[in-house]
Amino acid sequence: MDLSPLIPGIRQRQKEEAQLLRNLTALLAFGQRALLSLLATSYPHPGRLTGLVTTEEEGLEHVRRQPPDLLICSDELEAGDGVALIRRAKALHPPLRAVLIMQRPTCRTLLAAVKAGTEGVCTDRLLATGAFHGALQAVLNDGSYLDRDAAAVLQRCRLEAGPPLAEPLSPRELEVLTLLSRGCSNPVIADALIVSVDTVKSHVSSVLAKLNARDRTHAAVLALQHGVVKAPPNPPAWV
Repeated sequence: MDLSPLIPGIRQRQKEEAQLLRNLTALLAFGQRALLSLLATSYPHPGRLTGLVTTEEEGLEHVRRQPPDLLICSDELEAGDGVALIRRAKALHPPLRAVLIMQRPTCRTLLAAVKAGTEGVCTDRLLATGAFHGALQAVLNDGSYLDRDAAAVLQRCRLEAGPPLAEPLSPRELEVLTLLSRGCSNPVIADALIVSVDTVKSHVSSVLAKLNARDRTHAAVLALQHGVVKAPPNPPAWV
């Protein structure tokens, strides 16, 4: 596949990502050493990197020694796995935000990632099309993100039916949930609906309570489960 037409967009996103990451420390954990090296050399602020690791235990040691603001990792590591690393790292350092890059998303792994508190999930197949950029934008603005492959997998999985909603969502809450599921932050939702950020915060709290969701990412998964939000077409071939 010739991805050359994507180059202008990639260059623009690189500039925007440099701005997003300029004041944050980050830990990179990838099972493929070549990919880890490539990401490290292309990282816009290498001085803000707290570590480059290929195993779960190495990642945890860096979190203990110098807790980063952001963890970017792959689902597969040389030893251990990325989802377990996120779960254990967040237990050590709760303010940590995490973006998981998946090679082959499955229902079980995605649900485990959400349960671990992962804020952003994207597949390596969509990295060049802006999925990673979308995840960064959402996660670093207190949002959550599932790219279209991850969303499609979740929607087509045989998820265990959740309990019925104790109270139906209002039309406005449905609008908020739809935008939240797209990775929109509270200010972006407020602009889209022409309401205040405080009003959006109130709606988000109500949505989480009605869905019995732990956080925004969990709410996005439940929205797919309940059929409130539809995943984009063209799921990956293994679904």
